[in-house]
Amino acid sequence: MFFLKSIYKNLMFIFLLSIAMLISSCRSSLIVLNPELVDNNIKGKFFLKKTYVLYASDDPYWFPYFSIPFTQRIAKETAIEALHNLELNRFWLFNSIADKEKIHLEEQFTKYSEHLKNLIDYKEFVKAEKLSREYMQSAAELLADNQMSVAFSYGNLAFWAAMAQIGYSDLRAKNFALIYEKYLTLRMKELLVLESEGEKIDHLTALAAPYLVKQYPVKIKASKHCVVFVNGQEVKTAVVMLPPTMPSVLSANCTHGTFHRTFSSDKISFIEVIPSFQLIFEAMPALSALPRQKLYDLNSSFVLLIYWSHAGKYIDSTFVETKKFSIIKKIRVPLRTEEDRQQTGDSLIRFINSIDIFYTNTQSIDLTSPAN
Repeated sequence: MFFLKSIYKNLMFIFLLSIAMLISSCRSSLIVLNPELVDNNIKGKFFLKKTYVLYASDDPYWFPYFSIPFTQRIAKETAIEALHNLELNRFWLFNSIADKEKIHLEEQFTKYSEHLKNLIDYKEFVKAEKLSREYMQSAAELLADNQMSVAFSYGNLAFWAAMAQIGYSDLRAKNFALIYEKYLTLRMKELLVLESEGEKIDHLTALAAPYLVKQYPVKIKASKHCVVFVNGQEVKTAVVMLPPTMPSVLSANCTHGTFHRTFSSDKISFIEVIPSFQLIFEAMPALSALPRQKLYDLNSSFVLLIYWSHAGKYIDSTFVETKKFSIIKKIRVPLRTEEDRQQTGDSLIRFINSIDIFYTNTQSIDLTSPAN
C-alpha cells in the first residue's frame, strides 16, 4: 500500500511539474518581444496576428539587405507574427507592373501603327521608312520588358512597318511581313487590305510566302512557375514553330523573376528560361495588385507594405487588413539626415505599435476607391 501511495505521489508531482512547464512554455512563446515594448498599450491589439510583410524599392540591389532585417525586427519587437514570403512579394510586384503596362503597350503599338499609316497615306515615304525601323525596335524592347498578350497589336504594327519598307529594303519588308502573317487573323488581314494598295500587299505576300511554308521548331525549357510569351503571344507548349529569319522576342514572367531573349528560328532551336529578379519602382506598387486569393489561402490577417525610395530618401509603410482589403493606416518616414536613417527601424516599430484593430472600421480606406 505504501508502495502504491509513493507511486501516486510521484505521478502527481510529474503531472503538476508538466503543467507548470507547459504554462511557462506558453508564456515564454507568447512573450517573444522586448518586455519594454509589449506593455499595456499593445493589449487589445492584433497580438500575434499573421501578417505578411512585402517590400518594394527603386533600387532592387538593396532589396535583401533591408527586407530580411526589417522582417526579423518586426517579428521580435511588435505584437504581430511578421512573415516574409518571397513568392507573395513577387506576385504583388509583377501584378502591379502588368496592370499598368498592358494598357500602355496596346496604346503605344496602336499609336505607332496609326502614325506610319498616316505617313504612307500622305506619301511621306522617307520618314515612314526611318520611323518604321525605330518603332519596330522600340516594340521589341517593350515586348522584352513586358510579359503580356499583345500579338494582334504587334502584328498590326508589323504590317505598316513592312509597307513602309517597300522600295527601301526587301529584307526588312519580308521580316516584318512574316510577323503580321504569323499573328494576324484572316479577318484582320482582310481589313488591312481595304486600307492599303493591293500591289504592295501582293509584293509582301510574295516575299513572305517561301518562309511561311517551312517553319522551324524552337524548344523552350521553362519552369511550370513561368508564363512564357513569344512576340506577345502566350506559349503553352514546349515547342513553337516560327518562320526562319523572322525576328522574335521571348519574354517570361516567373515567380523567381523575369527573362527575355531576342532570336530567330533559323539560328536558335533551344531556349532555356533562366529568370532573374530585377524590378524597379518609382513609388509604392499598386495595392490592387496584391494576390488576394493567395493571402486568403495562407490565412493572413494583415499585410504590411514597405516601399523604400533611395532617390527620394523616404520610406512609405501601409498596413492593410485582408478581410476586406482596406487600408488601416499608412505613414511616410523621411530619410533626409543620418539621424533619420539611423532611426528608420525605430520609426517603423512605433508605426506598427500605434495601430489598433478595434478602430479599423473608422480608419480604414477602401482599396477599390478611385482615390487610391
